Amino acid sequence: MLPLDAERTVEAQVGFAFLARAAVRPEIAARLLEGVRQLEGFLADQIRRAQAVDRTAAHLDPEREATALLAFVDGLAVHTLARRHSPEGAQAIFDAHLRHLFIAD
Repeated sequence: MLPLDAERTVEAQVGFAFLARAAVRPEIAARLLEGVRQLEGFLADQIRRAQAVDRTAAHLDPEREATALLAFVDGLAVHTLARRHSPEGAQAIFDAHLRHLFIAD
């Protein structure tokens, strides 16, 4: 989801264009919301799985963390598109956040 190369940059630009359009078109918003809910569900499941094997903190709320993680990536993607972060810098920031969230071997 991060604009780390030319192809993913175009995908992010298109995605944010749809998001902006969704602000004024309820039918677009409904479709985007469905996709976001599916992605958040997937992320929440991954967090639950990590909790089950002591790879992330048991006290974390998987749904809240999934929402926060998706918002984090969206914000990082916007800042990368605006050239506040380089693709490499964005990847490093994201990787550091995942290391913070998940306990590595």
